[in-house]
Amino acid sequence: MRLDKYLSEAGVASRTESAKAARAGHIIVNGEAVKKADIKIDENTAVVIYRGTPVVYRKFTYIMLNKPEGYVSATEDGKDKTVLELLSPEYIKIKLFPCGRLDKNTVGLLLMTNDGDTAH
Repeated sequence: MRLDKYLSEAGVASRTESAKAARAGHIIVNGEAVKKADIKIDENTAVVIYRGTPVVYRKFTYIMLNKPEGYVSATEDGKDKTVLELLSPEYIKIKLFPCGRLDKNTVGLLLMTNDGDTAH
């Protein structure tokens, strides 16, 4: 997997931000500073440090959310609050979405993921 994709999927930086950080020497892979973000790495074994912080990579994330009344089971809505507003920013960066729908006034378990195949 490309390093910039790895960092993007981990919710750490966009691909553009990754390229800038690599040129500035702010990304270390397996103990060595890299100058290009398009290098290939093994996402299962690589030790990546971005701007001094170790990166934790998960291909997919799954969250169980107790949806309160008044929120729409959607990623965006021009009128009502969405369940994404209940999540912390790191989950929004990895593009979680609800699996299925609960009515706005329904309270209950809602699964959130970034795994399209499982959600389907």
